[in-house]
Amino acid sequence: MTQKNTKNATKDGTLFDDNHSLQCAITKARRTIKIPDTLSIETLITSYLIALHGGRDKRKKKIHRFFSLIGLRDYGDKEVEAFGAGYRKAYRNSRRATPGTIETLIKLQEMGYKITIITKGLTDSQQENIDEIGIAQLVDRLFASCELGWEKPGSRIFHHAMGEYDITPEMLKGKGRPYMVGDDMTRDVHGAMDAGMEAIVYLPACAGAAPGLSTSLPVIHDNMTQLLYIIKKDRRDGRNNGRAKRWGLFCF
Repeated sequence: MTQKNTKNATKDGTLFDDNHSLQCAITKARRTIKIPDTLSIETLITSYLIALHGGRDKRKKKIHRFFSLIGLRDYGDKEVEAFGAGYRKAYRNSRRATPGTIETLIKLQEMGYKITIITKGLTDSQQENIDEIGIAQLVDRLFASCELGWEKPGSRIFHHAMGEYDITPEMLKGKGRPYMVGDDMTRDVHGAMDAGMEAIVYLPACAGAAPGLSTSLPVIHDNMTQLLYIIKKDRRDGRNNGRAKRWGLFCF
């Protein structure tokens, strides 16, 4: 399924398969109230994401906005509550890692890499996601903007994460840099590059086109195991062959 590239700002779609949970939640929630079958799942998802990004309103107002976007302006609080409850339950029950993530993290761990997550989300909710999708034993550190006070794409949070592993900005000159894998071109990719890291783009088919994507950047399509081939190619080409392996750091 191809859907509009409109993201929930607090959801990390690199390791956590937010697209899958979103589709499951909308599919289930639409059955809790009367939403016409003529409205496709693609239309509902796109409209829901637009409603979510319509401002800083509470979720209840955003669901009202969603109903308006799909032509159900007469629906009131009763329908909002039913839809919201069905959505939350289905979303939680369908959480999973993105395809290939678990086996890739296991392999990176075996290769001696440290795995960290840099997130804008709340620590508790992100840790819950990590536990739920089965990667808690594979993630070494979680760096949350809400606790540190720095957000992507600013370089400070990237430098802080690297500094926790004794990697200084001076060490980033030349070849051999830590990796950052992300699905947001501004916050993850450009932010990491500005901080002196090697950026890798995660771009599943369901995300659509990525504005500003450079042809020189390595891209993971659909399955995270492609990351292992990117590392192998870097070593074969003489990039990140020495110091990066010794530093052994991957950020997501």
